[in-house]
Amino acid sequence: MKYIRDNEGRFITVLPRSRREDGWFRKYIQTHKVAWEDVERHQDLNNAEQPDMMKMVESPIKSSEGFRIVWT
Repeated sequence: MKYIRDNEGRFITVLPRSRREDGWFRKYIQTHKVAWEDVERHQDLNNAEQPDMMKMVESPIKSSEGFRIVWT
């Protein structure tokens, strides 16, 4: 990831649940209001009347390596 960043690239990766940042965020959202933003709407195949909405919020902390974290 640092190689990609150092060469002006961008990347998306999945943060494993075993990471400290994951546990931190799960506790954080229980006591803090976060401003989820709508990013994508798609039709739920199990419920044709109600579309699903994908939401995201940027984490107030960075990863331990210093990278931005966006939760979806």
